[in-house]
Amino acid sequence: MAGSEDDERNGGGGLTKRQDRRVPLEASGSADEVGAVSGTFPNAAHRVALGADLEHPPAASRRDVSSKVGRPSKAAPFAERVRLWLAGEPQLSTQHLLQRAKEHDFLGSKTAFYALVASLRTRHSVPRSIIEGLPGEISQHDFGHVDLNFTDGSKRRCIFFASRLEYSRYTAVSLVEDVHVETLVRCLARDFIKFGGLPLLAVFDCPRSIVDTWGKSGEAAWLNAAFAQAIVDLGVGVELCAPRSRKRKQDPERIARWVKESFFDHGPFRDLTELQLRLEAWHIDVNQRSPAQSTGEIPETRRQQELARLRPIKVVPEELALRIPIVVSPTGGVRFEGVEYAMPAEAVHLAGTLFLYERRLRIVAGAFDVRHERRTKARGVAALP
Repeated sequence: MAGSEDDERNGGGGLTKRQDRRVPLEASGSADEVGAVSGTFPNAAHRVALGADLEHPPAASRRDVSSKVGRPSKAAPFAERVRLWLAGEPQLSTQHLLQRAKEHDFLGSKTAFYALVASLRTRHSVPRSIIEGLPGEISQHDFGHVDLNFTDGSKRRCIFFASRLEYSRYTAVSLVEDVHVETLVRCLARDFIKFGGLPLLAVFDCPRSIVDTWGKSGEAAWLNAAFAQAIVDLGVGVELCAPRSRKRKQDPERIARWVKESFFDHGPFRDLTELQLRLEAWHIDVNQRSPAQSTGEIPETRRQQELARLRPIKVVPEELALRIPIVVSPTGGVRFEGVEYAMPAEAVHLAGTLFLYERRLRIVAGAFDVRHERRTKARGVAALP
């Protein structure tokens, strides 16, 4: 029927036009009058009068692959096989499924196969309550960066580390120099102090600096050893979201993006000093004065509800040490960050551990236990105390 074809081409627009003709036609009964009023030919009104109901066929039937005209998809015969694979291993990536299909003589295009998998894969929606978590349950952490043009003429890429309690939306943001593991761990320890205790789970979004290798199924196959030990010392659980993973990313207020939009986009800033001062004022505003958009409540008010469920701090930031394996060199020293830290001559060639604190370090090799003030490259060799 011509009207139905028009409906499909117009995306439903033809349906509303036919309805505009049907209503006055039923009232007057004259196709000629309807044509004169609506500005259409009388024949069009006659077709509406003789046509079927205005209802569209169900949306699913219009998009049904089997109803499409043309050559059948080469992926279609693999539908049952793919369904069985997904039933046994729901987390299998589409790329891995395609490789399996090729091993079973699949010769079709990647596009057709990906469309087949998308139609068969079970979709899981994440309720908002799960993302936010319960009081004291989840904190979210991420690095971010923004390129700023200061009004004094200077330019700078500002890197920041952001933490947030998901239930209360209480937020802490620190300007940092890099995205290394030590920076992450020390910011994490300080932010837990600001929160008032430890949550059960710390969630990291796409943490390239702390995961050395990702597995095919999106799990962390090889975690940075220094980070893993520091997390044990801190006493908090960890959840890692792999790159390109949709896990946790349904949250419309992903923390790094939210910090950019709510703080950095409200520039300009004169210089780095003003940026730091305004960041401190911003903390007070978003945590103690302004209701969070997602909860409608002031974060500090909800944080008070979390305090009873947050666990006690196990180690203060000043006492948190990263553990790094070392071997004492033939010259009787341990080189770290370009500085040679001296060890007793008897410790030569011994394997040991360097305990890295924020302002000092401790080297244990065999029976030898030596402590040094932490130095920069410019200060050269660190002699024995």
